[in-house]
Amino acid sequence: MSASRVLVVDDEPDMVENCARILKKAGYECLTETDPRRALALVESERPDLLLTDLKMPGMDGMELLRRARETDPALPVILITAFATIESAVAAIKDGAFDYLPKNFSVDQLRIAVERALRQRELQLENVNLKSQLRGTLGFENIIGRSPAMAPRRSSRSTAPRCPSSSWNRSFSATSGAPSRAR
Repeated sequence: MSASRVLVVDDEPDMVENCARILKKAGYECLTETDPRRALALVESERPDLLLTDLKMPGMDGMELLRRARETDPALPVILITAFATIESAVAAIKDGAFDYLPKNFSVDQLRIAVERALRQRELQLENVNLKSQLRGTLGFENIIGRSPAMAPRRSSRSTAPRCPSSSWNRSFSATSGAPSRAR
């Protein structure tokens, strides 16, 4: 299995380099970008497994990058990092679909754990989609009637069975005895 690919986006080149170094040591393949617009193009062309992005950047902030990246890949987990962490911005980020939110004074372990959790979540999400697809194929309506040779005559007779003629008589059942009665 190949290493998970993490796209690291920050307008500060040192931050991009440090995050990439930490994540490469942890065994991840890193794509890096300092321009959020070019990062969005990378999301479309490279299909990373995770987006790690700064919140405040010129041109396009991290929240806009998150929204636009999720349009391309709805299952893409996004971790926002910021030097301007507030409770309000953290709540807004999570409401808009961020997987996690880290203040820029995060430790190496905090970054690694957040990335591991986000990638595990993505793995489970994709596995769930695949299993649902397999179940639909296996347990779909068309598979209710058997496909064995012994069932072939029964399947074909279903479509050619004569229909009952329509009648002005409705059949109902008596509530007390359960016996059929006729109603007009």
